Amino acid sequence: MCRLYGMTFARLFPAKVILCYHNVHDAKKTTRGWLSASRSVDADMFKMQMKWLKQVGEIVTLDSICSASKPSKSYEFSITFDDGYFNKIDTVIPILQEHDIPMTWFVSTGFVDDPNYLPWWDLIDLAIEKSRSVLDLEKVLPGNAKFSSVGEQTAWMNNTLRNTLKSSSCTQRDVIVDAFKTALSESIELPANSFSRPHELSSIAGIDLIEIGGHTVTHPN
Repeated sequence: MCRLYGMTFARLFPAKVILCYHNVHDAKKTTRGWLSASRSVDADMFKMQMKWLKQVGEIVTLDSICSASKPSKSYEFSITFDDGYFNKIDTVIPILQEHDIPMTWFVSTGFVDDPNYLPWWDLIDLAIEKSRSVLDLEKVLPGNAKFSSVGEQTAWMNNTLRNTLKSSSCTQRDVIVDAFKTALSESIELPANSFSRPHELSSIAGIDLIEIGGHTVTHPN
């Protein structure tokens, strides 16, 4: 069906499409620090997607797709990644180089500079996937974090905590995250984050197909 779509509709109605990815997971490789596989596209699936995009259209740079020029006779795609996770270097870039595909990578530098600086969304995933008991989260959101089961706690993290952090100011968010880390560290050893490091970003900065952009320092919502 995808091939049929690419040979019919995509040819009749050319358009420009910017694709925003975050992570690509390769089960054969050791993950740096902590990153939930649920937040990633499988590497084999990503390869299939890249091959299909090239079949139905043209993959161009972000500068090109953002220009005023009209798209070609088929779709034009641009590949972007957010945040700065290391899997871009050890998994994504080799795949893109194999297929001669350009990418723009928007990096949040605070997590790159400090390996112990875990993004709040990774902390929530870590707590949900690794915690086997009810945590003492009363200091995280006072009066709003008492649970009778791990299931209740998981639902609260996925909804109340996640939405609160998204809507908080940066100062409020940091206070909540610090309290959450303290509570979580009492039952789980906190790992390093799974972001790239400065010297690794420098090592790929000169690759022709790769453009590095800014995605803030602390990733406010």
